[in-house]
Amino acid sequence: MAIRRTIWNLLFGCRHRELSRAFTNQGETYKVCLKCGAHLPYSWETMTVVPERERKRKAGARS
Repeated sequence: MAIRRTIWNLLFGCRHRELSRAFTNQGETYKVCLKCGAHLPYSWETMTVVPERERKRKAGARS
């Protein structure tokens, strides 16, 4: 079963369904995926993880 999961993650990536509580460190608030360790930016205004397209849009506005 673990081999199938590994192959699945290699092909499609982690879905980040198991997240930690929100952390704030040096002005950045994020949650951590407990399976792959990815840091996902978190918004206190909406109380959700910031979607990838929103992060890209904000990064483009700063340039």
